[in-house]
Amino acid sequence: MRPPAVAVRPAREADVPALVELFHAYMRETFKAPWRGSAEALRRDGLGREFSTHVAVAADGGIVGLVAWTRSYDVHHCVAGGYLLDLYVVPEARGRGVAAALACSAAAGIRRAGGAFVKGQAVEERSAQRLYSRIAMRFDGADCIVGPATDGGYCLIGMRGHVWPVFADVPWSTSRVLETTVRRLIDCGARLAVLPVWYDVDTADDVQMLLGHVQALQAAGSTINVDATRRALERLGAATIGWSPL
Repeated sequence: MRPPAVAVRPAREADVPALVELFHAYMRETFKAPWRGSAEALRRDGLGREFSTHVAVAADGGIVGLVAWTRSYDVHHCVAGGYLLDLYVVPEARGRGVAAALACSAAAGIRRAGGAFVKGQAVEERSAQRLYSRIAMRFDGADCIVGPATDGGYCLIGMRGHVWPVFADVPWSTSRVLETTVRRLIDCGARLAVLPVWYDVDTADDVQMLLGHVQALQAAGSTINVDATRRALERLGAATIGWSPL
């Protein structure tokens, strides 16, 4: 998909009349209900005081989409993040990557504010489901999420509610770790969700693989942010791993 022909930026006070129209349209389409806010409240609260709003501006200067977000906190892990309150794109601007650009802009704002995660509420609109599949993952009803690793283990495992008794006597550091763990989860009756396969970084050869991956992403101009990984590799030192920054 080509980059969207819009500019995404933080909302300004002059944008408030257009935002009012977008919120009315969003509520009518998504919830079949009126918007009960006001221009005055948006000016007071929606430009950073209570929540932040970013807008997508088309080439003709018209505002064709918005995303509203606020800071959040995960007290279970003591990590700051952000919550996407609402995201809307006018029908004639859909299918061009505008919604994804708005979500990424909000994520960047949350990161600049010190946040480490983004969360939000899902809606059932078909167009929204396509967006979710592009920028996020949903695991409705899953008790356990597993991220398989190419070495036969897993690079991530998460459980909801409680920890299932599946880790005792696992043949660790072998290609049977994933198979054994999944079999035990099934025997426990856990509802399983699976992430795409990834790779672990356990050995010097794995580090070289990671080096190549980071350099390839940088050379390709990828939007995936690998700055923290690059800094960690640099701290390991060129003498140790042969790091040659691009």
